[in-house]
Amino acid sequence: MMFREISVTILIPFLLIPDCLLSELLAHHQAPKLAENIHNQTLLIGSKFKFFCYLQASGSRPLHFEWLKDGQILRHYGDRLTSYTIATTEDDTLFSIDKIRLNDSGNYTCLVRNSYGSDSKTVSLTIKVPPTWIVEPKDVHTNGKESFRLECKADGSPKPTIKWITSKGITIESEYLDVNKYRTANVDSYECLADNGVGEPLRKSIKVSFMVPVKFHEKFASLKVKRGESARLECNATGDQPLTVQWTKNNVKLDKLGSNYEIIDTNTDDGIRSELFIQTSQTNDAAVYKCFVENEHGKDERTIRLEVVEVPGMPKNVHVKEVWSRTVSLAWSEPFNGNLPIQKYTIQYWRYQSAPHRLNEVFVPGSQSSFFLKDLSPGQSYELSVIAENEIGKGASSAPVTFTTGEEEPSAPPNDIAAESMGPSTIRVTWRSPPIENWNGEIKGYYVGYRKVRDNNAPYVYITVPTTAAGRDSNQAQKARPKEITFHEYFLRQLNKGTEYSIVVKAYNSAGSGPQSHPMTAHTFDGDLPPSFQLNVIDSTEETISLQWYQKLHGSNYPQSAISGYTIHYRKENEAKWKEVPISNNNANQPTVDPNSSFNSYSFVLENLEPNANYMIYVAAINRFGVGDPSNLITTRTQNGMAVVSHEIIRRFHGANYYLEPMFLWPLLIALVIIVIVMIVAYVCIRKTRNANNNPFNLDAATLNKRLSAAYNVGTTPRYADFEKTANKTLLMSIDGQPPTSAAAGGVYPTPYATLPMGAETPWERPLPNPQTMKKDGHIYDHPQ
Repeated sequence: MMFREISVTILIPFLLIPDCLLSELLAHHQAPKLAENIHNQTLLIGSKFKFFCYLQASGSRPLHFEWLKDGQILRHYGDRLTSYTIATTEDDTLFSIDKIRLNDSGNYTCLVRNSYGSDSKTVSLTIKVPPTWIVEPKDVHTNGKESFRLECKADGSPKPTIKWITSKGITIESEYLDVNKYRTANVDSYECLADNGVGEPLRKSIKVSFMVPVKFHEKFASLKVKRGESARLECNATGDQPLTVQWTKNNVKLDKLGSNYEIIDTNTDDGIRSELFIQTSQTNDAAVYKCFVENEHGKDERTIRLEVVEVPGMPKNVHVKEVWSRTVSLAWSEPFNGNLPIQKYTIQYWRYQSAPHRLNEVFVPGSQSSFFLKDLSPGQSYELSVIAENEIGKGASSAPVTFTTGEEEPSAPPNDIAAESMGPSTIRVTWRSPPIENWNGEIKGYYVGYRKVRDNNAPYVYITVPTTAAGRDSNQAQKARPKEITFHEYFLRQLNKGTEYSIVVKAYNSAGSGPQSHPMTAHTFDGDLPPSFQLNVIDSTEETISLQWYQKLHGSNYPQSAISGYTIHYRKENEAKWKEVPISNNNANQPTVDPNSSFNSYSFVLENLEPNANYMIYVAAINRFGVGDPSNLITTRTQNGMAVVSHEIIRRFHGANYYLEPMFLWPLLIALVIIVIVMIVAYVCIRKTRNANNNPFNLDAATLNKRLSAAYNVGTTPRYADFEKTANKTLLMSIDGQPPTSAAAGGVYPTPYATLPMGAETPWERPLPNPQTMKKDGHIYDHPQ
């Protein structure tokens, strides 16, 4: 309450005091205020330090100044020796240090106060001291057998950073350095660096000398090299010189130079480098190599295992275990792996027939040695081989293995079926093979089925028509022959005159028959057309084929006057289009009449043919009613140096005299000639025996001619004739030493003996030709197949 009364009594008079007197009155009753010119300082040791403290505004007197360091009051002792000096006046004070020492750093505070308050200012003094050695590093000599550390220490303000720098430029920030860890040579240099940013850093380089035995930093190594490539085995050892090196291979010492290797030693700064060069690595180079190095302080060794790797070997015992129509089971034995794991096997397979074919590949994991090869085609021959592969590459393929998948029935009917009437009792049926991909095996032949159209419920009568290749080639030849679409035909004979027939064709192989084609219809001719007859080949050259056929004489059922001409049909084998040569009775050669036969013989020469080619030929007669049934179909070949004639059907016409057939006469003639030659040889031998003194080389020409004449009278004829000179002439026969008979005498033979196919049956045991045997045997099914 008294304070409030005093306050009131004071304030009221102040309101009445003028402003100039009031400000002067307040100035004498204020607390001191120091100036704001204080900054922290960082100084080097030994330099001067001053801290000047003065008032910004005068306060009420008396004023009292004090100095503090880190909160402790500093006293001024007058003449007493101190590191600092304090000079104080009425309005300011000065703190100074002439030569700063390290322990002078700290926080200095200037404090002023009076009866009405106080004020203070603080400045921070930091002392920088360059680094100085505490532990200075020195050169060292050691045997290197024990762990050894280098030490480097320094002092300063701020505290210095210690770094070690190796000879390889590696920097390690530490006061200690493990020499064995960073050793690179027998004599290494190291530098210690102490730096705190004040003045120049401290540096000291030293040398460390090692006296150590031989040492390999890497004791074991494994090396792989491809077979045929060079290999380099290296040993790098450290140690004092002199150093000696010795290499061994499977514990057998190696010389410096061998037949396929060379050893080169090179001294280095810290030891030795020994290299073993193998020029061309072979399988026998794979071994355990050791490198022994020794000096006066000790010895050490390094082991190197060399593996010569290569592609795998050829898989062995590749075989087919089981075969189905579309799948086979394969197996093989694991080959030499080339010193590396086999990663996979490659099975390569391709069709063996009708090359080229696309190569197929199947990959099998290396852990397997068997496989089921699927999605094959039935009835196909394949070749396959197996190849092993590792990380180096593929090895050699195994020996090819051939197999044939099981056959299945053809899956498609023949194509391009056509039926054409060729006479009153003959229909010509033509077709092409089914698509090759539908054969499912080897086409053995075809079933040609026929029945009368009006007999819808009757089964087809099937006739088996084997393919030409199936009858001619072996199974092996058929497999090797390329498959191709071929043209086929067949003559249905002995049909009813003026009748419409339904005809189908289907293919068959070893597994069975395939689907039949769509029915085709054909109508046999009506009327008395000429009958079929026997056609023979009597001669052939490179460009011509000579034909002969027989025709009944007047008075028979089909008189010669009823035939107005002939048409010769021929084509090359495997060609679809027939060529026709129409001839009339006037154009054909005059018939040859045999008084003992009721037939006339006609002949014709086909010209402008290709040499060494197979031709198919048949002849059809023509009268006023139309074209008659065709003759037998023959297959013959033009010559290529010598004649080779192959008849598909060789039959003699009914009624011809068998003893005039070449197949009967030629063997007799040949036997007769052989007998005569044997008799002449016997005669000559007997004469030589009886007339030893009669030298045959001294005989005159007359005597020689006489003997030759005698030989002719015995019945001798030439064994071989010049076929080229007689190719275009009619062949005649000489009997009993008489001159050859003329053509009119019946000595004409339709085919030269050198071109007749001879069977195992003797001529006189063969049956006489019968026109009804011209029809091929067939199969009759109970119901359509």
